[in-house]
Amino acid sequence: MEGLGYFPTDPSEADRLREQVAQFRATTEELREEGIGPVPNERDLARQLDRDLQPSKPRFFELVYTRIYRPTSHVAHFGLGAALAGVAKPDTNSGALSLERLDEEGAADALGLALVTFAALIDFSEPIIRHGLTPAVKELVENAHGI
Repeated sequence: MEGLGYFPTDPSEADRLREQVAQFRATTEELREEGIGPVPNERDLARQLDRDLQPSKPRFFELVYTRIYRPTSHVAHFGLGAALAGVAKPDTNSGALSLERLDEEGAADALGLALVTFAALIDFSEPIIRHGLTPAVKELVENAHGI
């Protein structure tokens, strides 16, 4: 991490980093004293969205979490582990890691599900956040699918 520049090597920069960490910890303690806890997990967030927004399809966000977010999140977060567990074969001559087998169908599926999740989030969050992105996303989807 140090070699990649993630940690300061200059003593004055190290002191500044320590001050920033202390500020984050102080803010965390203030929030805790105000009764604000950690962010809930994704499944609990999905259930809360269902309760708060009451979408026309019952348990819509829980379904999105279970059938789309969770499986694609697993692929995204643990893809390297999957690659190292058999998809990737090291080049014994150079020691480099090469990917010989691609799963384009699985990748396309994961990306498609991610786009569905993103579009649903944009659409359902509009009344609360008022970002104005729903028409633009709708146009992108329609253009991509020739609708």
